Amino acid sequence: MSARLMLTAAAVAVGAFGVADRVSASEVEIAGSIFWDPGAPSTVFSKNGEISNFTFDVNSVLPAGDPSTTTSFSNFEYTLNNVNVAPVLASVTFNDTAHGGMFDLNFGGAYAGDYIAISGANIGNVGTTNDISTGGNFLVTAAMEGALEHATGDVVVAVSPVPIPPAMLLFASAVGGLGFLGWKKRHQANAAA
Repeated sequence: MSARLMLTAAAVAVGAFGVADRVSASEVEIAGSIFWDPGAPSTVFSKNGEISNFTFDVNSVLPAGDPSTTTSFSNFEYTLNNVNVAPVLASVTFNDTAHGGMFDLNFGGAYAGDYIAISGANIGNVGTTNDISTGGNFLVTAAMEGALEHATGDVVVAVSPVPIPPAMLLFASAVGGLGFLGWKKRHQANAAA
């Protein structure tokens, strides 16, 4: 292989891997179920003896900060006793262990200022990075708007597999094209001889 061809292949490889580093991270689905105990306040989100379920998707890389608040989420649903509450979710604050772990669901619209603090493991603030990189099933406690914890439950974090970045496909096609050009040049040289 000529030096020129090798340099071209190296430049394509460096460019493709540089682009691959900038590809967005994977989505994480977070779902939870909370049982409100007899001391729980009766609100649109909680009622003693009832069960709440929630789910939302969020990017695995969170904004900087500790705690870390994001407004980039989708597919939020919240039910109380299997009835869709349909609140507006304004933001999700992921907390480190010093702030109770897990996250707060901060509501907006008609329920602005209302929130549910879900406490447990630190899933979003790990060391110096804010990255949800591992899934799992976590036991949690919950409270409405800073009241005493009146609920227990579990949260499931499902990390989606990272897709093959388009840059890798571009890199593979470029290497294949360079290989074809080298084969064609050798084939023409052999035919001329």
